[in-house]
Amino acid sequence: MDNLYLIGAIGKDNELGYNNDLIWRIKEDLNFFKEHTMGNYIIMGRNTYESMPKNLKGRKYIILTSNKDIVYENALVFNDKESLLEFINSNQDLMFYVIGGSLIYNLFLSYPIGIPDFLISELISTSLRNFNISSLVAHLA
Repeated sequence: MDNLYLIGAIGKDNELGYNNDLIWRIKEDLNFFKEHTMGNYIIMGRNTYESMPKNLKGRKYIILTSNKDIVYENALVFNDKESLLEFINSNQDLMFYVIGGSLIYNLFLSYPIGIPDFLISELISTSLRNFNISSLVAHLA
């Protein structure tokens, strides 16, 4: 799938967040996120959605949750990965970015056809370096 990406920032110990919030607020990382996600779909779990601002301008929300009773006014809701992947696959002209949380990242990392492209910011102290999929896999190994 050429239109599906995982995007995130990790620390030197592979940490992604804390208490459903960002660990860092680094301008370069936030700009990197905005540059890639603006005008596109962002995919997240319910906890991530409920912890973030409800109006990231210029993005369309997709929530992946097992709770079939959830309905959000400003988001598409999917209850399983397969139906979401069908939606993504039927919209090849659109871009989709998985933004978290950890359960959703892990769900897509177990993607049977291969890992989607990963846009990752690795935060080391106060520096910021962007990695592609090959260096992320080596980094996580």
